[in-house]
Amino acid sequence: MKRIIFAMILGLFFNFSAFAQNALSNCAKIEVSGGGVVNAGDPMTFTANVTGLTKNSTLEYEWTVSNGTISSGRGTPSITIDTTGLSDTNITAEVKIKGLFDNCANTASETGSIAVVCGLPVTFDEFGKISADEVMVRTKNLFIELENSPNSQGYILIYGTEKEIATREKQIQKAIRFIKFDSNRVTIVRGGENPYETGVWTKVWIVPPGAEFPQP
Repeated sequence: MKRIIFAMILGLFFNFSAFAQNALSNCAKIEVSGGGVVNAGDPMTFTANVTGLTKNSTLEYEWTVSNGTISSGRGTPSITIDTTGLSDTNITAEVKIKGLFDNCANTASETGSIAVVCGLPVTFDEFGKISADEVMVRTKNLFIELENSPNSQGYILIYGTEKEIATREKQIQKAIRFIKFDSNRVTIVRGGENPYETGVWTKVWIVPPGAEFPQP
């Protein structure tokens, strides 16, 4: 009797396993195509492709993007992203699809890139005598901007007397260490006497790849 019960349990186990495997094999396949490399300001498109069996004949598409703005296509298989203002960064588009069988994967993603805009260094900030706390804030703002342009470099020129320059340089380096930023992303240069007025003066640039550093 025990052998019969054991055989029945074993049979049910194998039947359940076969059913589960068969259910998974019937899951639809989701792929996202598109992205590629586009210039800043040009539209970037992504398209979700679903092949195989689905639970519902009408599917729902929920898109999220890591950068840029979805300008058209929300709720549809294909979206267009507005890349205005972006440069030297990636955009990942993820789609979540409703209407697939339970326990089946329902998300997929793809990544595209915004081409590097080669050009001249851009003045990001400049300031004179301020508190150490304000230097901390401005240094943090610089690194936030550098995070949005991962291949660009920060360039800081400090003018003033030797003592003023040394003090400002220590303030910036302390801010970098405190906030745990990558110091290799920034070049600090002593510019000598302040050409604008008396006292310490700091100018900050964002330097894109391939561009020459500003000269004191």
